Amino acid sequence: VSKTPASEWEQPAHSPALSGDAAWLAYQLDIPGASWIFVVNPTNPDTSNFFVGSNPSIDEVGSLIAHEYDTGAYGTVRVYERSTGQSSEVALDTSGNPPITQCDHPIISADSRYVAFHCYDPMTSHGAFDQVYVRDLQEQTTKLASVGPSGQPANAPAIPSSMSYDGSKLIIESAASNLGQDSGGVTQVFVVPREFWKDGDP
Repeated sequence: VSKTPASEWEQPAHSPALSGDAAWLAYQLDIPGASWIFVVNPTNPDTSNFFVGSNPSIDEVGSLIAHEYDTGAYGTVRVYERSTGQSSEVALDTSGNPPITQCDHPIISADSRYVAFHCYDPMTSHGAFDQVYVRDLQEQTTKLASVGPSGQPANAPAIPSSMSYDGSKLIIESAASNLGQDSGGVTQVFVVPREFWKDGDP
């Protein structure tokens, strides 16, 4: 990209995310008062969408962009649909209600179906640690994903790092000792298969 809207705004661009087909580039631009996400065609930077948000994650064909959004009270996770220019909430429980807590670190699967995200979790039923959840955009359900082979939630804070194309495997960073091996209190990388995910709302 020889020129992006960032150069016209005279602000630095960062947090880039490229669609799997390399047709769309999303990046964050911070201007006074708000953070914006621009989505451009690298071969034609004048073709772009932009919206308020931060930390973008883009699917295979650039149709959906998961991102963080500051509500003013706390951060949440939304998905922006490029064709309609509309955003919808992703950090929801299975009943469709947003959690009253900070949610961030979105990761969307390349096939556009799943969005993983992290929430600060005060709920004792999940061990009172930050956990990772996955929203199924097709089924409109939410699963607790920071779960080990024993079925127990991570016993230390966990954040999502990446996801396989079809969302069948999720990469999580955590110092938890119950996600497959004892981390010794040091942050490790864990592969959590979808069959480990369990019902559990943020």
